[in-house]
Amino acid sequence: LKQVGHTLNEMLVLGERPEYDFKVQLPERTDAITKEVCAMANSKGGGVLLFGISDEGEVIGIHTDDLDTVKLRITNSARNLCEPIPSFGFHSFELSDLSDRVILVCVVNEQPRKPGLVRHRIYIRSGPSAQPADAEEIRKLVLG
Repeated sequence: LKQVGHTLNEMLVLGERPEYDFKVQLPERTDAITKEVCAMANSKGGGVLLFGISDEGEVIGIHTDDLDTVKLRITNSARNLCEPIPSFGFHSFELSDLSDRVILVCVVNEQPRKPGLVRHRIYIRSGPSAQPADAEEIRKLVLG
């Protein structure tokens, strides 16, 4: 994927990194994903969420019938909980061995007006996860 400078196969071998994250599926509570989207928007260069891949890099896929629902839930959650609303888009890749499943990729663009917040908290990527930012990390975000 051009956004992170690796192919999907390279990402599967390397495992999760600050610039991309694997998700088997969309959790029931979408606020967890919203924190990830916001954290990636606060990161230099943004980031990528890949749905249908386990934390261990196993490709499971998202059922094609669920694709629109997953996209809509992510979009609505980000619009309702993030301030300002981050810019992001979706791509999906068909799986050759699983005809009814795809990998959904959510490409999150870097937020031009930092910091982005979720429920009045600032999140950043720390290793392979979103974490609340401390005072020093907030200063770095604001000052660039």
